Amino acid sequence: MQTSGRVRFGGCVLDSVRGEVIAADGSRTVLRAKTLALLNLLLEHAGQLLSQDEILDRVWPNVTVAPASVTQCISELRHALGATDAEMLKTLPRRGYVLDTAPELEAAGSQALSVPARPAMGAAGPAMPVQSQGAAPAQPLRRVVTVEGAPVVAVLPFRVAAAQGADLMAEGIVEDIVHILAGMREPAVISTNSTRRFRNQDDLDLPELAARLGANYLVTGNVRRRGETTQIAVELTEASQGAVIWSRMLEVPDTSLFAAQADIAASIAHALVPWLNHSELRATHRRVPEDLSAYHLLLRARDLLFEFNYAQFEEAGSILRRASERDPHYAPIYAALIEWYCYKIFQGWSANREADIEGMDRAALDAFARDPSHSRALALYGHNRTIIWRNYDEALDLIDRAVEAGPNDAETLIWSSPTLAYVGRTDEAVKRAQRAITLSPQDPRMFRFEHFLSIAHYAAGDLENAARRGLSSAKLRPDFTSNLRITVAALAGLGRFQEASPLVERLMKLQPNLRVGESLPRFAFRDQSMRERHARWLRLAGVPG
Repeated sequence: MQTSGRVRFGGCVLDSVRGEVIAADGSRTVLRAKTLALLNLLLEHAGQLLSQDEILDRVWPNVTVAPASVTQCISELRHALGATDAEMLKTLPRRGYVLDTAPELEAAGSQALSVPARPAMGAAGPAMPVQSQGAAPAQPLRRVVTVEGAPVVAVLPFRVAAAQGADLMAEGIVEDIVHILAGMREPAVISTNSTRRFRNQDDLDLPELAARLGANYLVTGNVRRRGETTQIAVELTEASQGAVIWSRMLEVPDTSLFAAQADIAASIAHALVPWLNHSELRATHRRVPEDLSAYHLLLRARDLLFEFNYAQFEEAGSILRRASERDPHYAPIYAALIEWYCYKIFQGWSANREADIEGMDRAALDAFARDPSHSRALALYGHNRTIIWRNYDEALDLIDRAVEAGPNDAETLIWSSPTLAYVGRTDEAVKRAQRAITLSPQDPRMFRFEHFLSIAHYAAGDLENAARRGLSSAKLRPDFTSNLRITVAALAGLGRFQEASPLVERLMKLQPNLRVGESLPRFAFRDQSMRERHARWLRLAGVPG
């Protein structure tokens, strides 16, 4: 397409000379360079589906970035297009993006849209043969943009010896694993553009390959047919030693193999990350804190955070603040700070509630300034806009954005469930929490998953399941006061006062100043009658009025 520099599409105009979009209402937005390049690419292929890989190859040639970079640019474009025209930029889940419009040149001319030239397949250059034993390691195939100290993972193409068509399924699983890991922001994950060239190579030397890719960990897999089922075997290998630190075998009926592809990928991604973090965390115990990177400080803080011991909890906060000083641009640190303030307030540990709420808001703003599409930060902040401010509309917008950015991230899904419960969308709340548990069934923080599912059942009036999940959470983490409050109310509503009594005793030991009347204005249920019923059941359970 040739243009004098101005292209009209929908009610908008792109002035490519100024790098500016003029929306239908007259508002003007100057686009970042990559966002402008993406818009030019979409205009060049208006009405056509562009996959995420195509966009990454064209807009970010010769460099590996997280797929979330595409999501951020899409979000910025929709904002620039304005409410009237944002819908013409469509997302096709798991497929890509379409700009559904017919662009028109405002005037003839010879200046072309500034779309980067399409690179040759494999933007880093031609594939290089794997070097023989004893040769010096080649340079990494592509540069990975990540925080200092964070591990890099490469997911290699799975080997396939299965039914016809299983190679496509295996490739889809690998791409989905990479997408989910990239959405977590930690660890860094290498694009499939760099790894797919190693498909069907049986003689790979893993430590050597890891050196070429610049990876600390490798994920490998095999897919093979066994009778009427397909077995998928996956391993996580620490690259320098070639030692397997985690493995898993999945067996899927052939009839549901392709339908289960996304769930298989999500299950693998969520299972391997805790083992990788455990491996990295173990290494930190051999080093003094002054030598730890921001990433490793973050791991250490999280390890302390969930002990629910006040002294260790405060130490976790200090470590997070030290991590933010070590690397002030790393968004996951600020997401962890949101969570830290949340637990401090609702465990009853806050000596200055207003100051801690301000600290939580500041951490959220810091996270979004560094990564506007960080799904976990969005979901965490949405949760807290509900339970602290009861600003339900803003909270719902935040969790919608969070789930759009991380649709298969268990952390994002679980933090979005309580808001749906509190506003009365209880079926969605239950499904969201159940989905999170399905994605991460061995999650080390399962006590929180169980508690949030308990809230969803409680809000739906299903007291039996609310109590069952709450009691399960209490076994995993006896000192989690938020769970104790919901569980004793559910038991009281069922008339099971004998079971509630020891939990109330524990709750009052942890929160001796807790009073139902003082807490009533803070109950997060949108429905006033639900708040009053909750207060009544707490009193019946034995919580002081």
